Amino acid sequence: MSTHKRPSRSGFSLVEMLVVIAILGILAALILPAVWRAVVRARETRIILEVSQLDMALESYRQNRGAYPPGGFPGEDAASLEIRSEQYRRHLRRAFPRHQHDDSGDGALTQLVAARLTPAESLVFWLAQVVNDPRRPLTSDGDRQVLFEFDDSRLRQTRVIELGERNDFPLFEYVPPGVDAAPYVYFPAPYAVVVNGSPVVNSHPEEISGWDVYPYRSNRGDLSDPTTIPLDEYWLNPTTFQLIAPGLDGEFGEDTVGEGLGFKVFPNGVNYTDGDWDNIANFTDGRTFVDSLE
Repeated sequence: MSTHKRPSRSGFSLVEMLVVIAILGILAALILPAVWRAVVRARETRIILEVSQLDMALESYRQNRGAYPPGGFPGEDAASLEIRSEQYRRHLRRAFPRHQHDDSGDGALTQLVAARLTPAESLVFWLAQVVNDPRRPLTSDGDRQVLFEFDDSRLRQTRVIELGERNDFPLFEYVPPGVDAAPYVYFPAPYAVVVNGSPVVNSHPEEISGWDVYPYRSNRGDLSDPTTIPLDEYWLNPTTFQLIAPGLDGEFGEDTVGEGLGFKVFPNGVNYTDGDWDNIANFTDGRTFVDSLE
């Protein structure tokens, strides 16, 4: 009987290697989409959490000061300036009844009105740049009233203005985590006013940073023709505020109001463009706009 043994084989054959590669490819095809969805959801969750925290900070401001802070309002004409001036005067009388800021001449209040704070700049200004000084909350060198701890790495300086004795007062907007594009925006109610007999809706002065966003209408009422809805009715959060984040794509969506298509309506998605679908707001219950569709 032969005692010769077949030599042992080491390594894989070409066929075996191809089978292994095919199996790994199938596993990757199954796993990677789930991993990517988990990564996207984690990034969205960070924004959702921060929207909730900013919402609570604005509510805390109202509890401390008796009213929500003013928002940005467009327009350089005399009527728009008067509306902004009245908004700030009324707010300071309520929030800081002992304030001594003069709104005549070159006083800090006049300068703040003329600066035309945007909806993004207003959010940072009132939550972190107002001072705990009952007489000079706009210009004092005292401790700031910080109601939200903004991440400095995501604060983006927009410009520098004069504010009383402070000739180099910086203004900022706040960008969501992982997004380097459009910032959070804040619109307090009411969302529309009449200027020179014509209705005007709060929006971002586009010439400052290049983005544009409006408050969202509600789907209450007859939406067969959204352009006919009265400007003082059918808004989301009609007595509080709208806080909106641009989502992971860093874009709010294209302006449809200026093109005569009517206002954007939540949650049924009327007049949305590509950038709207992943937006997140304080009225979406922790979801993106597309996940909130009816």
